[in-house]
Amino acid sequence: MHDRRRRARFSAMLALLVWTGASCADDESGASPETLAKLDAVMTRKITGETPGCAVGILGEGVEVMRAYGQADLERGVANTVDSVFNVGSVAKQVTAAAVLTLAADGKLALDDHARKYLPELPMTAQPITIDDLLSHTSGLRDFRATDWMLGRDALPQNNRDVLAYAARQRDLNHAPGASFLYTNTGYVLLALIVERVSGRGFADFTRERLFAPAGMTRTQWEDDVRDVVAGRSIGYTQVEWPQDGTPARFQQWPTARHTTGHGGLLTTVGDMQRWNAALSNATFGSDLAEQMNRPARLRSGVVLEYARGVFVGRHRGFREIQHSGYTGTYTAWVGRYPEAGLSVSVLCNGDGDEVDPREIVDLFLPTPSVPASAPASEASAEHVPTADRRDLSAFSGVYRDPADGRLSLWDFPKDAQMRDDAYAMGSERFEFDPAQPGRVVREQYGNRSTWVRLPVWQPSAEALAEFAGRFASAELLAGYEVTFDGRQLSIGVLGLSESVVPLQPRAPDVFERTGLLIAFKRDAGGRVSGLALAPNQLHEIAFARTATR
Repeated sequence: MHDRRRRARFSAMLALLVWTGASCADDESGASPETLAKLDAVMTRKITGETPGCAVGILGEGVEVMRAYGQADLERGVANTVDSVFNVGSVAKQVTAAAVLTLAADGKLALDDHARKYLPELPMTAQPITIDDLLSHTSGLRDFRATDWMLGRDALPQNNRDVLAYAARQRDLNHAPGASFLYTNTGYVLLALIVERVSGRGFADFTRERLFAPAGMTRTQWEDDVRDVVAGRSIGYTQVEWPQDGTPARFQQWPTARHTTGHGGLLTTVGDMQRWNAALSNATFGSDLAEQMNRPARLRSGVVLEYARGVFVGRHRGFREIQHSGYTGTYTAWVGRYPEAGLSVSVLCNGDGDEVDPREIVDLFLPTPSVPASAPASEASAEHVPTADRRDLSAFSGVYRDPADGRLSLWDFPKDAQMRDDAYAMGSERFEFDPAQPGRVVREQYGNRSTWVRLPVWQPSAEALAEFAGRFASAELLAGYEVTFDGRQLSIGVLGLSESVVPLQPRAPDVFERTGLLIAFKRDAGGRVSGLALAPNQLHEIAFARTATR
């Protein structure tokens, strides 16, 4: 009962503070001047009165703080406030998940329903994609944001119906549904469409009536038309030059005409995100919804993921952590809850150069005990520090192919790699190395083990490079590339976009790199170049057929 009363205060934010550089009285926030000074130090490491900034909200045991830093509009000199409106990027996914779970609680759909039941436009797959696969990023669908970036159209007009058409054209999945975890924005746009078709309401109307209004989120809306004027909007910026020798940092706006929602596109304030956390903690949306949202997903193999439904779940300093971050190219956001500690933290920023680590803020307000008695032994033990064994793995760097399915990957292993149990971990991936076989690497992810073979380094002649020049088109992506050769350098660009042209660097026979993206050229039975394939690391290739030579 004490925890419930404590969490109920999430919806009553008493201290609406705008940072002015002055310390705040203890009775205004419940935090000591020393703690507030440390908070300001974290937030002003890179943020000044001449840079974009953030709004921060903290609610914990006896602590209620909201502060704002930096500028909302650099051209007009308008400062951020605690009422500034930010785009929170992928933080929005938990709202979409909550909308789906609301319909499930209403008996309107089931999480194990096939997605094609509601979206028959989707292609038939050998194993059906379920709604829960979409919620947990285990569908195998390509990410439209990733391919838009590859094709230089990330900022072009696009709506949710366009994303459905994109998914309907997909020829292959990156993996069988439920076989692996692969974060994809496509799935959450499809979920927003499912909410509309099942409820008979617009997605914005449904979430406003069933979620935002009950939570008291009066400043929250979906950006389904980027041309709309939004009162109090903080403008998003990307940092293009860092300060050096007395020269200040330089920022640019990165406008987009994208109207997609569900995966992102949520406009809100730090106060409303704290109210959202409060609503989840107080069971405002029903007694079971938050528990359903926070339940870790499970692959068909039985492997349990750190992703649940719209949120990541784990532990930080022994406490259960439920969080999600967001990034739009300009805006960044992080919203987290620590139910065992009664702590909620929201950090919304209108730039990407602030270097704010949200967990530094969390650590200022999280209680001292490192492992609560309620923590399962498996979760408590998972936080032990890895052994200090370090190895030089740089000799293993290169382009690798999985012989089982032909996938390619470019791995750059560090010289000073921290090993654990004779393996090196990068995120969810675990690599094993045998010095006697430097051309092979064993990769394990989500319980799946595969042996990858390194391809030989390749230094083609000018005559060999000239073979690759031509135009290539993809019916799946409705786009094309042009590959050119000027006698010395092979380059690639999206057809019709001159500013997209970038050099190609040879990495292995017929395999090139374009700023982190592998491009593999294909040959016909006669040995002639017949096509190319975009080969994002470890994902299924996207084919382009050769249409003409230059």
